[in-house]
Amino acid sequence: MASEEFDIQKKYERKKEEERQREKGIVEDKKKIVQIIKLYAPAGAATAGPPIGPILGQHQLNTALFCKDFNALTNKMNPSFSIPVFVVKRADKTFEIILRDITTYSYLKDSLCSLTVRNYYLGPSLSYLASFKVVLQKFLDFKKQSKFFSLTVKKTTKLIYGTMRSSKFRLY
Repeated sequence: MASEEFDIQKKYERKKEEERQREKGIVEDKKKIVQIIKLYAPAGAATAGPPIGPILGQHQLNTALFCKDFNALTNKMNPSFSIPVFVVKRADKTFEIILRDITTYSYLKDSLCSLTVRNYYLGPSLSYLASFKVVLQKFLDFKKQSKFFSLTVKKTTKLIYGTMRSSKFRLY
């Protein structure tokens, strides 16, 4: 019984000492977020090479573990999609992966590659001839599967039109 009281007293003293040091700024909180790293990675095909390896390496994060976790999260997605990722780095050098929605440009590039308009195969070139109505309908069908999609048709039309103009996609 005396040893249990002694252990409880030691734990209490350790806890008080940590609180004093934390107030002075000597000890960091291990769960504290140090940095948020933003990067783009291909779905299900992340490797430790460039660009992911150097970005995570300069922040001293385990690149192989990130690639394994990221590929497990995105293995059912199309690998031609580029996924925006937020990597939350903590003080004890652990990280958390936050996936964002697929970028509009990535979706348009993938969907227009396989699109056939007026019996012409458009191929993987970056200047596509596309019917805007067909592209809009495909995009809306794709985005309705997402639980976070809340744009109206008018806003979606502006989003796609702006992305296609800035990406040099040709419309007719």
